[in-house]
Amino acid sequence: MRSACIMMVCLLLVGCVYEVPLATESQQDVDKALLGTWQTVEADGKVRELLVLPLGAKEYLVSYPSKAPDGMFFRAFVAQAGPMPIMQFQFLGVANGEAPDGRRVYHFGTFRLDGPQLVLRLINPEVVSKDVTSTEALVKAMAAQRENPALFAEPVTFQRLGK
Repeated sequence: MRSACIMMVCLLLVGCVYEVPLATESQQDVDKALLGTWQTVEADGKVRELLVLPLGAKEYLVSYPSKAPDGMFFRAFVAQAGPMPIMQFQFLGVANGEAPDGRRVYHFGTFRLDGPQLVLRLINPEVVSKDVTSTEALVKAMAAQRENPALFAEPVTFQRLGK
């Protein structure tokens, strides 16, 4: 199960899943409790860091893995899929200067803060098709699956560093 968790975070490294955004802007202010450096330990003992910074009053800049030469950068904010708040991640590029080379630049997930832990769960593209062609279709697909226990992949837990 730990390997499955790490694999879900690695999706952020391999490539994005969706072509359409859930929203174009956030209606929710940045949660200062999310800001900072977080880490997770992979099954092989390798430590990966996640850096979350404010990018204006309603958005985040996310870097994962934050200290790697191939670290990826994302614009993130909370969007709504019907009644569900969802974190939208938009791939911006890689630390070495590479920019996205395709239209699939979005991931979606939920997060939960539990004391010094950040728990991230990404939307399962086997439940919400990666081939949706509009924001409206994406919102409907997520809302239709909101009670499906397989809607989200296994959680990945990060520990807060520093605070």
